[in-house]
This record gives sequence, C-alpha cells and structure tokens, in this order.
Amino acid sequence: MACRLARFDVAQRALERSIAIDANSVASYYQLALVYEKKNMDDRALDAWQRFESLNHDDQLKEVAQRHIQYLEAHGS
Repeated sequence: MACRLARFDVAQRALERSIAIDANSVASYYQLALVYEKKNMDDRALDAWQRFESLNHDDQLKEVAQRHIQYLEAHGS
C-alpha cells in the first residue's frame, strides 16, 4: 500500500524488514527493487533485481528483471 501511495521510505523499511524475515521473498525483492529505482538508489536496485532474478522461476519475470538490470548497468551512476 505504501508503494501505491508513493510513500517510498515507508515501503522501503517494510520491504527490508520482510526480506530480513524471509530472505527468499521473491515478491519483496521485486517491490524493493522498484522502490530503490524510484528513490534513485541504483546500486541497491541492481542488487535487488539480481536477487529477484536468481530466486525467480518464471521466465517472463526473469526477462523483466534482466531489462531492469541492463538499464541500471548502462545508465547507473
């Protein structure tokens, strides 16, 4: 909900807590990667996308992650 309300700091804290509880939460890594992107935290976004990709078993979602990874690597700071 915090993401939908553009409360990215709140979302970040909640998602980071979620991952601390379950380090294999695919959904949390996905949302966290998006939040990091919104906050221009490219290094963290890249890490989250890579973790999301490695945990994911869906080829279409892996492609989404790969596109984000390629963009961040090409345009990162």
